[in-house]
Amino acid sequence: MYWCKLILASQIAAFTILGGGHAVKAEVGSSLLTQAESDTKEEHFAVANVSTKLNIRSDPDSSGQIVGKIPTDGLMKIEDYRNGWCLITSGDVTGYVSADYLYSPADSAKIIQKVGISNLPAAFKVSPVRQQLISFGSQFIGNPYVWGGTSLTDGADCSGYVQRVYSNFGISLPRVSAEQSKVGKQIPVDEAQPADLIFYAKQGSVYHVVINLGDGQVLNASNKKKGICVSSLDSAHAVWAVDVIG
Repeated sequence: MYWCKLILASQIAAFTILGGGHAVKAEVGSSLLTQAESDTKEEHFAVANVSTKLNIRSDPDSSGQIVGKIPTDGLMKIEDYRNGWCLITSGDVTGYVSADYLYSPADSAKIIQKVGISNLPAAFKVSPVRQQLISFGSQFIGNPYVWGGTSLTDGADCSGYVQRVYSNFGISLPRVSAEQSKVGKQIPVDEAQPADLIFYAKQGSVYHVVINLGDGQVLNASNKKKGICVSSLDSAHAVWAVDVIG
C-alpha cells in the first residue's frame, strides 16, 4: 500500500490518535518537503487552518477549478503530496488543497484529540454550475453601473446585473432585489455557497443584492463610481441569502 509520508524540514512529526476504533496519524504541516513509501495501513489526517473555508481544487494549482470547500477546523485525509499541494479526501470530496493552510502536526493532533475525529466538520461539494456562473459574471467586472439598467456590457444596476447573469443559465429571476429575495430557498448568510444571492436590507426593507463568491467576497453591481466589481461582503447589512441553484 502506498501512502504519502509528509516530512518536515526539522523532523518527522507523527502523532498517533485513537479515532473510530483505530489508530490514525496527524502528520502534516506548513513546511512539507518530500515523499516516502511505506506498507503501513495507518491513515494520515490534517486539519484546515483557515478563518472561513479552504478551497479544494481539481488540480494542484491555484488556477484549478474549485470542486469543494472545507470549513474552519475541517478534517481531511491525506492521500498524496505534490509540490506544496496535498491530495485529500474529506466527506465526499476529493481534490487538492494548499499545504500552507493546514495546521502543523502538533496542532492538528491537539485539535483531533480535543474535539474528536468524528466531531470535526467535513468538506462539501461546489457545483460546477456555480463556478461557471461566477466565471460568467466575472467577465463583466469593470463595466458601468446604470440605475435601472439591465445590460451586462452597457450598464446595469444590482438586480439587473443579477437577473441577466442568472438568465444565462436558464434561471429566471424577478427584476428588482426585493422580489428576487423571495425566490428560491432562504438560508443564513454564513451558510451561503458560491453563486448564492445575498441581500442587504435597512429597517426590514431589501435594497441591494450581490452574488456570493465565498471567503467574504461578492460580485457586486455597486454604484456609479465602482461599477460592476468584486467587493467585501457588507456584513452589517447582509440579512439573508437565497439559493436558486440547488
